[in-house]
Amino acid sequence: MSKLYKSKKGQLVVYLPSDVTNALGLKEGDEIDFLKSGDRQFILAKKSDLVALLTGQPQKAQAAASAPPQRPAPPITQEELAVLRKLDTIRYGERTKTKLKSAFNAGERKVIVELIKKKYVEPFKKAGETEFKYGISKRIYNAYLFGKREGAKPAAQAPAPAAPPPQQPQQPKRWERQITQGPGGYLNALEANGFLVVENQAEASTISAELEESIRRGLVIGTRAFNKKYYITLKSFVNKNAMKIVDALGSKATKVSDVSKATGIDEEGIRAILYMMAEQGEVTETRKDIFKVV
Repeated sequence: MSKLYKSKKGQLVVYLPSDVTNALGLKEGDEIDFLKSGDRQFILAKKSDLVALLTGQPQKAQAAASAPPQRPAPPITQEELAVLRKLDTIRYGERTKTKLKSAFNAGERKVIVELIKKKYVEPFKKAGETEFKYGISKRIYNAYLFGKREGAKPAAQAPAPAAPPPQQPQQPKRWERQITQGPGGYLNALEANGFLVVENQAEASTISAELEESIRRGLVIGTRAFNKKYYITLKSFVNKNAMKIVDALGSKATKVSDVSKATGIDEEGIRAILYMMAEQGEVTETRKDIFKVV
Protein backbone atom coordinates (compact mmCIF):
# COMPACT_ATOMS: atom_id res chain seq x y z
CA MET A 1 0.00 0.00 0.00
CA SER A 2 1.34 3.45 -0.92
CA LYS A 3 1.57 6.37 1.51
CA LEU A 4 0.94 10.05 0.82
CA TYR A 5 3.69 12.61 1.49
CA LYS A 6 3.65 16.40 1.50
CA SER A 7 6.08 18.16 -0.85
CA LYS A 8 7.97 21.36 -0.05
CA LYS A 9 5.27 23.27 -1.90
CA GLY A 10 2.57 21.75 0.32
CA GLN A 11 1.24 19.38 -2.37
CA LEU A 12 0.44 15.73 -1.67
CA VAL A 13 2.57 13.23 -3.60
CA VAL A 14 2.56 9.44 -3.74
CA TYR A 15 5.22 6.89 -4.64
CA LEU A 16 3.84 4.29 -7.04
CA PRO A 17 4.69 0.64 -6.26
CA SER A 18 7.02 -1.03 -8.73
CA ASP A 19 4.41 -3.61 -9.72
CA VAL A 20 2.09 -0.76 -10.79
CA THR A 21 4.76 1.10 -12.77
CA ASN A 22 5.90 -2.14 -14.42
CA ALA A 23 2.35 -3.18 -15.34
CA LEU A 24 1.61 0.22 -16.90
CA GLY A 25 5.07 0.52 -18.46
CA LEU A 26 5.65 3.84 -16.70
CA LYS A 27 8.99 5.64 -16.74
CA GLU A 28 10.26 9.06 -15.73
CA GLY A 29 8.64 11.83 -17.76
CA ASP A 30 5.53 9.84 -18.72
CA GLU A 31 2.18 11.62 -18.44
CA ILE A 32 -0.58 10.02 -16.38
CA ASP A 33 -4.17 10.97 -15.71
CA PHE A 34 -6.89 10.16 -13.18
CA LEU A 35 -10.34 9.23 -14.53
CA LYS A 36 -13.30 9.45 -12.17
CA SER A 37 -15.15 6.12 -11.92
CA GLY A 38 -17.35 6.77 -8.88
CA ASP A 39 -18.14 9.21 -6.08
CA ARG A 40 -14.82 8.47 -4.32
CA GLN A 41 -12.97 6.41 -6.90
CA PHE A 42 -10.47 7.29 -9.63
CA ILE A 43 -8.65 5.19 -12.21
CA LEU A 44 -4.93 5.82 -12.85
CA ALA A 45 -4.06 5.60 -16.56
CA LYS A 46 -1.10 6.36 -18.79
CA LYS A 47 -1.89 9.14 -21.28
CA SER A 48 -0.55 7.21 -24.27
CA ASP A 49 -2.87 4.30 -23.36
CA LEU A 50 -5.84 6.68 -23.26
CA VAL A 51 -4.89 8.05 -26.67
CA ALA A 52 -4.65 4.53 -28.06
CA LEU A 53 -8.06 3.68 -26.58
CA LEU A 54 -9.63 6.72 -28.21
CA THR A 55 -7.99 6.48 -31.61
CA GLY A 56 -7.43 2.78 -32.01
CA GLN A 57 -3.91 3.60 -33.18
CA PRO A 58 -0.90 1.46 -32.09
CA GLN A 59 1.50 2.69 -29.42
CA LYS A 60 4.77 4.39 -30.37
CA ALA A 61 7.54 2.34 -31.86
CA GLN A 62 9.45 1.92 -28.59
CA ALA A 63 6.38 0.54 -26.85
CA ALA A 64 5.71 -1.84 -29.71
CA ALA A 65 9.28 -3.03 -29.62
CA SER A 66 8.98 -4.05 -25.97
CA ALA A 67 5.59 -5.72 -26.38
CA PRO A 68 5.45 -9.53 -26.48
CA PRO A 69 5.10 -11.01 -29.98
CA GLN A 70 1.52 -11.52 -31.06
CA ARG A 71 0.22 -14.96 -31.90
CA PRO A 72 -0.33 -15.55 -35.60
CA ALA A 73 -3.94 -15.32 -36.71
CA PRO A 74 -5.63 -18.71 -37.08
CA PRO A 75 -6.54 -19.91 -40.59
CA ILE A 76 -10.08 -19.34 -41.81
CA THR A 77 -12.06 -20.84 -44.66
CA GLN A 78 -13.05 -19.00 -47.82
CA GLU A 79 -16.68 -19.25 -46.69
CA GLU A 80 -15.82 -17.58 -43.37
CA LEU A 81 -13.78 -14.93 -45.13
CA ALA A 82 -16.67 -14.10 -47.45
CA VAL A 83 -19.01 -13.65 -44.47
CA LEU A 84 -16.47 -11.48 -42.64
CA ARG A 85 -16.03 -9.27 -45.70
CA LYS A 86 -19.79 -8.85 -45.97
CA LEU A 87 -20.04 -8.04 -42.26
CA ASP A 88 -17.27 -5.47 -42.68
CA THR A 89 -19.39 -3.54 -45.20
CA ILE A 90 -22.11 -2.96 -42.59
CA ARG A 91 -21.68 0.16 -40.48
CA TYR A 92 -20.42 -0.78 -37.01
CA GLY A 93 -23.29 0.83 -35.13
CA GLU A 94 -25.85 -1.06 -37.25
CA ARG A 95 -24.53 -4.60 -36.74
CA THR A 96 -27.48 -5.74 -34.65
CA LYS A 97 -29.07 -9.19 -34.61
CA THR A 98 -32.01 -7.85 -36.60
CA LYS A 99 -29.75 -6.31 -39.24
CA LEU A 100 -27.68 -9.49 -39.57
CA LYS A 101 -30.82 -11.57 -39.96
CA SER A 102 -32.02 -9.44 -42.87
CA ALA A 103 -28.61 -8.99 -44.52
CA PHE A 104 -27.40 -12.64 -44.43
CA ASN A 105 -29.04 -15.79 -45.73
CA ALA A 106 -29.55 -18.92 -43.61
CA GLY A 107 -26.21 -20.46 -44.61
CA GLU A 108 -24.30 -17.27 -43.87
CA ARG A 109 -25.99 -16.94 -40.48
CA LYS A 110 -24.78 -20.45 -39.57
CA VAL A 111 -21.26 -19.34 -40.45
CA ILE A 112 -21.67 -16.29 -38.19
CA VAL A 113 -22.70 -18.58 -35.31
CA GLU A 114 -19.49 -20.58 -35.81
CA LEU A 115 -17.42 -17.40 -36.00
CA ILE A 116 -18.91 -16.26 -32.69
CA LYS A 117 -18.06 -19.63 -31.10
CA LYS A 118 -14.46 -19.21 -32.30
CA LYS A 119 -14.50 -15.60 -31.00
CA TYR A 120 -13.64 -14.30 -34.47
CA VAL A 121 -16.87 -12.28 -34.25
CA GLU A 122 -17.66 -10.87 -30.82
CA PRO A 123 -21.00 -9.60 -29.47
CA PHE A 124 -20.61 -6.18 -27.85
CA LYS A 125 -23.00 -4.03 -25.83
CA LYS A 126 -22.07 -0.67 -24.32
CA ALA A 127 -23.50 0.66 -21.07
CA GLY A 128 -27.06 1.84 -21.51
CA GLU A 129 -27.68 -0.14 -24.70
CA THR A 130 -30.27 -2.91 -24.83
CA GLU A 131 -29.16 -4.70 -27.98
CA PHE A 132 -25.89 -6.42 -28.79
CA LYS A 133 -23.83 -5.45 -31.83
CA TYR A 134 -21.30 -7.69 -33.54
CA GLY A 135 -17.69 -6.70 -34.16
CA ILE A 136 -14.84 -8.51 -35.87
CA SER A 137 -12.00 -9.34 -33.46
CA LYS A 138 -8.96 -7.12 -33.93
CA ARG A 139 -6.62 -10.06 -34.61
CA ILE A 140 -8.84 -11.46 -37.38
CA TYR A 141 -9.56 -8.01 -38.84
CA ASN A 142 -5.88 -7.06 -39.03
CA ALA A 143 -4.89 -10.42 -40.53
CA TYR A 144 -7.57 -10.79 -43.19
CA LEU A 145 -9.30 -7.47 -43.83
CA PHE A 146 -7.20 -4.45 -42.90
CA GLY A 147 -4.97 -3.57 -45.87
CA LYS A 148 -5.10 -7.06 -47.30
CA ARG A 149 -8.55 -7.74 -48.62
CA GLU A 150 -7.22 -10.37 -50.97
CA GLY A 151 -5.09 -13.45 -50.40
CA ALA A 152 -6.43 -14.80 -47.11
CA LYS A 153 -5.38 -18.42 -46.57
CA PRO A 154 -8.13 -21.01 -46.22
CA ALA A 155 -7.93 -23.67 -43.55
CA ALA A 156 -6.25 -26.91 -44.59
CA GLN A 157 -9.46 -28.92 -44.22
CA ALA A 158 -11.39 -26.65 -46.57
CA PRO A 159 -10.60 -27.22 -50.29
CA ALA A 160 -10.14 -23.97 -52.18
CA PRO A 161 -12.15 -23.62 -55.38
CA ALA A 162 -10.11 -24.13 -58.51
CA ALA A 163 -11.37 -21.01 -60.22
CA PRO A 164 -13.23 -18.63 -57.89
CA PRO A 165 -15.57 -16.23 -59.66
CA PRO A 166 -14.36 -12.63 -59.89
CA GLN A 167 -15.48 -10.56 -56.93
CA GLN A 168 -17.87 -7.73 -57.45
CA PRO A 169 -16.43 -4.33 -56.42
CA GLN A 170 -17.41 -3.46 -52.86
CA GLN A 171 -19.71 -0.57 -52.20
CA PRO A 172 -17.80 2.62 -51.34
CA LYS A 173 -17.18 3.15 -47.65
CA ARG A 174 -18.79 6.08 -45.88
CA TRP A 175 -15.74 8.30 -46.39
CA GLU A 176 -15.66 7.71 -50.15
CA ARG A 177 -19.35 8.64 -50.31
CA GLN A 178 -18.65 11.87 -48.39
CA ILE A 179 -19.87 11.37 -44.85
CA THR A 180 -22.35 14.23 -45.04
CA GLN A 181 -24.86 11.82 -46.57
CA GLY A 182 -27.46 10.49 -44.18
CA PRO A 183 -27.93 11.14 -40.45
CA GLY A 184 -25.07 11.29 -37.95
CA GLY A 185 -24.20 14.49 -36.11
CA TYR A 186 -20.61 13.48 -35.37
CA LEU A 187 -19.87 12.63 -38.98
CA ASN A 188 -21.50 15.75 -40.33
CA ALA A 189 -19.72 18.04 -37.88
CA LEU A 190 -16.37 16.37 -38.53
CA GLU A 191 -16.76 16.68 -42.29
CA ALA A 192 -17.93 20.31 -42.05
CA ASN A 193 -15.31 21.57 -39.57
CA GLY A 194 -12.44 19.11 -39.91
CA PHE A 195 -12.36 18.53 -36.14
CA LEU A 196 -14.45 17.71 -33.08
CA VAL A 197 -13.87 18.61 -29.43
CA VAL A 198 -15.58 16.67 -26.63
CA GLU A 199 -15.15 16.97 -22.87
CA ASN A 200 -16.00 13.52 -21.49
CA GLN A 201 -14.72 10.00 -22.05
CA ALA A 202 -18.16 8.49 -22.64
CA GLU A 203 -18.81 10.72 -25.64
CA ALA A 204 -15.27 10.16 -26.93
CA SER A 205 -15.82 6.39 -26.74
CA THR A 206 -19.11 6.73 -28.62
CA ILE A 207 -17.41 8.70 -31.39
CA SER A 208 -14.55 6.20 -31.49
CA ALA A 209 -17.02 3.36 -32.08
CA GLU A 210 -18.94 5.40 -34.65
CA LEU A 211 -15.79 6.19 -36.61
CA GLU A 212 -14.10 2.81 -36.09
CA GLU A 213 -13.55 2.08 -39.78
CA SER A 214 -12.18 5.54 -40.56
CA ILE A 215 -9.84 5.40 -37.56
CA ARG A 216 -8.47 2.04 -38.69
CA ARG A 217 -7.79 3.46 -42.14
CA GLY A 218 -5.94 6.46 -40.67
CA LEU A 219 -8.47 8.98 -41.98
CA VAL A 220 -9.37 10.12 -38.45
CA ILE A 221 -6.93 10.73 -35.58
CA GLY A 222 -7.38 11.93 -32.01
CA THR A 223 -5.74 12.73 -28.69
CA ARG A 224 -6.57 13.77 -25.14
CA ALA A 225 -4.98 17.10 -24.19
CA PHE A 226 -3.77 18.61 -20.92
CA ASN A 227 -7.03 20.57 -20.70
CA LYS A 228 -8.88 17.22 -20.32
CA LYS A 229 -10.63 17.60 -23.68
CA TYR A 230 -10.60 15.03 -26.47
CA TYR A 231 -9.61 16.38 -29.90
CA ILE A 232 -10.63 14.36 -32.97
CA THR A 233 -9.68 15.49 -36.46
CA LEU A 234 -9.66 14.47 -40.08
CA LYS A 235 -6.07 13.62 -41.03
CA SER A 236 -6.56 15.76 -44.15
CA PHE A 237 -7.48 18.76 -41.95
CA VAL A 238 -4.16 18.44 -40.10
CA ASN A 239 -2.14 17.95 -43.28
CA LYS A 240 -3.79 20.93 -44.97
CA ASN A 241 -3.22 23.42 -42.15
CA ALA A 242 -0.11 22.25 -40.25
CA MET A 243 2.37 24.32 -42.28
CA LYS A 244 0.19 27.44 -42.01
CA ILE A 245 0.29 27.07 -38.24
CA VAL A 246 4.05 26.45 -38.17
CA ASP A 247 4.58 29.63 -40.23
CA ALA A 248 2.33 31.59 -37.87
CA LEU A 249 4.23 30.30 -34.82
CA GLY A 250 7.54 31.42 -36.30
CA SER A 251 10.58 31.10 -34.06
CA LYS A 252 9.01 32.17 -30.78
CA ALA A 253 6.35 30.94 -28.40
CA THR A 254 2.98 32.18 -29.65
CA LYS A 255 -0.57 32.25 -28.25
CA VAL A 256 -3.26 30.12 -29.84
CA SER A 257 -5.41 33.23 -30.27
CA ASP A 258 -2.65 34.95 -32.28
CA VAL A 259 -2.19 31.89 -34.50
CA SER A 260 -5.95 31.82 -35.07
CA LYS A 261 -5.98 35.48 -36.16
CA ALA A 262 -3.02 34.93 -38.49
CA THR A 263 -4.47 31.83 -40.17
CA GLY A 264 -8.22 32.42 -39.97
CA ILE A 265 -8.71 28.99 -38.39
CA ASP A 266 -10.98 28.56 -35.36
CA GLU A 267 -9.04 28.52 -32.05
CA GLU A 268 -10.23 25.02 -31.17
CA GLY A 269 -9.15 23.87 -34.63
CA ILE A 270 -5.70 25.38 -33.95
CA ARG A 271 -5.53 23.55 -30.63
CA ALA A 272 -6.58 20.28 -32.25
CA ILE A 273 -3.76 20.48 -34.81
CA LEU A 274 -1.17 21.66 -32.29
CA TYR A 275 -1.98 18.84 -29.87
CA MET A 276 -1.63 16.31 -32.72
CA MET A 277 1.72 17.87 -33.66
CA ALA A 278 2.81 17.83 -30.01
CA GLU A 279 2.15 14.07 -29.96
CA GLN A 280 4.72 13.78 -32.76
CA GLY A 281 7.22 16.03 -30.97
CA GLU A 282 6.97 18.80 -33.60
CA VAL A 283 5.75 21.52 -31.21
CA THR A 284 5.58 21.95 -27.46
CA GLU A 285 3.17 23.80 -25.17
CA THR A 286 5.41 26.05 -23.09
CA ARG A 287 2.50 27.45 -21.09
CA LYS A 288 -1.26 27.10 -21.30
CA ASP A 289 -2.36 27.94 -24.85
CA ILE A 290 1.18 29.05 -25.81
CA PHE A 291 3.08 26.84 -28.27
CA LYS A 292 6.53 26.82 -29.81
CA VAL A 293 8.08 24.90 -32.69
CA VAL A 294 10.60 22.38 -31.39
